Amino acid sequence: LVTWTHLVLLPFLLGRLVGFRPKLVLVGFIYTDRASSLVRSMRWAYFRLLLSQVDLVITHASVEAASYGGVFGQPDGKFVFVPLSAHVGELPEPGAGEAIVSAGRSNRDYDTLLEAAEQLNVPIRIICDSFQSRRAVPPNVEVLRNCHQADYLRVLADARAVVIPLKDEELSS
Repeated sequence: LVTWTHLVLLPFLLGRLVGFRPKLVLVGFIYTDRASSLVRSMRWAYFRLLLSQVDLVITHASVEAASYGGVFGQPDGKFVFVPLSAHVGELPEPGAGEAIVSAGRSNRDYDTLLEAAEQLNVPIRIICDSFQSRRAVPPNVEVLRNCHQADYLRVLADARAVVIPLKDEELSS
């Protein structure tokens, strides 16, 4: 079973209790810290348990592949780096949009993007269900939540440019 989300693994992990043992591969795993020490500890324990039952984890940054085994106490070779892996369905035709678009939640520096947006006279769209920033959102910025699959690809295809502001360029995003 190959999956892009840890949540899909949960019923298969329960199935292992009764002897159902398919090979489990998790693609695109990204682990980020949380500010709360309680939340951070709970997430670490959850992923340590989950990852102990997964056969292979594919990351998109060599730094992550090298470090996650130690972070979660997993054996060498469980985490592997595969560059530029993506799952994209049918793509919409490109549009002639005027907006600059940004998307995603992992490792994003939206504070810097909002600072830049204040200086620009163009519309900016940020696709992110869990958008958070310490800065006020300028009037030329629209945050799109619940924008998934075909809608997500349509907004990207209609972008004048796509900008991905990274906090740490060593981590996958």
